[in-house]
Amino acid sequence: MPRLLQVHPLFFVFTVLLRSQPTPDACPVFTPDEGIARITPKDRIFRFEGGYVAVVNEVRLDTDGSPVAYHPLNKGTTNLCNGLDPIIDEKRISDKKAGSPCFAAVRAAIDAGWRRETSPGFCVYGFYAPGTNSKDLKCNAWGGTFGTGEIPRQGQDDPAPGFFVSITAARNPGRAPEDSQRRYLDSDRTPYVVIPGALVRSKSLPASGLAWAWNPKSNRSAAAVFGDTQSKFGEISVAFAQKIEKGRIDPITPSALTGESPIPWPYGKRSTGEVRLTGSPSGPVVLVYFSQALSAPLASYDSDTIESATAPFLQRLGGSHLQSCLKLLLR
Repeated sequence: MPRLLQVHPLFFVFTVLLRSQPTPDACPVFTPDEGIARITPKDRIFRFEGGYVAVVNEVRLDTDGSPVAYHPLNKGTTNLCNGLDPIIDEKRISDKKAGSPCFAAVRAAIDAGWRRETSPGFCVYGFYAPGTNSKDLKCNAWGGTFGTGEIPRQGQDDPAPGFFVSITAARNPGRAPEDSQRRYLDSDRTPYVVIPGALVRSKSLPASGLAWAWNPKSNRSAAAVFGDTQSKFGEISVAFAQKIEKGRIDPITPSALTGESPIPWPYGKRSTGEVRLTGSPSGPVVLVYFSQALSAPLASYDSDTIESATAPFLQRLGGSHLQSCLKLLLR
């Protein structure tokens, strides 16, 4: 009678672990890129054939496009100085620290009822303003001698009547006018990332593309579209932050600002009574930005559509082995 071969159960465990680990040639080649600005010195940026990876320790949240972001009386979820710079002595002042002249200029505009001719001049970029394209200031200038009309407010058919129209570089599908909130991505409902504008200008990244993030601490992942530009990797929409931290999107409503409904994370009420951003995903968060443009515009920017569009990109990057590959960058 032949002898039976006895195999220790640990052999099977070891075999499964081996199979779950990517082989050296299964992972992309991640090359450090020191030429891109970082939010913190600990952040690390890598280039790979197909895009960029950013290991971000302090993720920043962008509320642009949220209907409740900017209010004429500064009662929105975002301070108005986050969406404009004052023009003082024909110079654009970008300082936002405590005591910045921006706060006094905003107060003067509030006192003037945001009437263009009697308001101070601003470079406005966070919300829609019918401004003057100033080549000297390199901005959309509004207030005083700048601009072509009054700043519109959202109407009764809009998500947040009375608020300014918050804008994003990316646009929703359709033909909504520039002064309509429907035209812009909603930070509270659309998972999006902010990408360095210099990489768009150099064509290293498309203006409209896809990204994916993995939060090792929550072990959650999600996909996003490119929604806006600035100078650094690591800024994302509120909806994207909720997906990678909580696993679901929980949009804030205008009634939450008045205490009539719950305030969803990452918003919270400050001691002064304002509802503002008070949280952020626990870092480090690994963000992957794909350099390939979409073959066709998405029909909509809801989370499920974005996830489906991103799936082929993830598969080409390693599929089920991707997280194991990215873990190597956390060491």
